[in-house]
Amino acid sequence: MLIDPSMGSLAAGAEDTATDVFLLYECLRSQHPEHQSLFSMFMEGYRKAGGDAQGVMRKIEEIEGRRRYV
Repeated sequence: MLIDPSMGSLAAGAEDTATDVFLLYECLRSQHPEHQSLFSMFMEGYRKAGGDAQGVMRKIEEIEGRRRYV
């Protein structure tokens, strides 16, 4: 699976990355009963690849807090 949070730009911001990762989570949640474990595996791979997994998760929490409907 490939996610391009920068949409072609060389510098994706934390908000862009978190938005894309959150969208992945929402897609998994709507389609797969094992979504929690799949998302955890994705985040572990992201962390191992050098991504700021903790920073992305904090930003995702901010994004979730801004949602109108849950």
